[in-house]
Amino acid sequence: MRKSVIKLGLAFLLLVVLIVLVRLSNDDSWKSLWMGLFIFIGTPLLILSVFDLGRSLREVPNPSWLIRVLGILFSVPQALFALVGCGKPSGKRATRGGAAAGVRVLAHRRRR
Repeated sequence: MRKSVIKLGLAFLLLVVLIVLVRLSNDDSWKSLWMGLFIFIGTPLLILSVFDLGRSLREVPNPSWLIRVLGILFSVPQALFALVGCGKPSGKRATRGGAAAGVRVLAHRRRR
């Protein structure tokens, strides 16, 4: 659990440093670089470290009620991320019988 807390702290520190760099930069190209790092590196690292902390809190043997509640609270973002990721599929429907059936149909057509 200690490693997870350190990872979360370092990810949060990275975000704070990037925000300070954005504020101190006068050139727009540097601001764009710092904001890109904030969005594409810092934020995903923070999200993954929260997921890791939730997992490590849930795996503590004989947890107290506070550790158990914190484990559940840190697991809520992971559950929401999973629900959003399993959302309604967009575009065309899958072939009848699943993807394996579609592959069989293509292989059969090639033999002719």
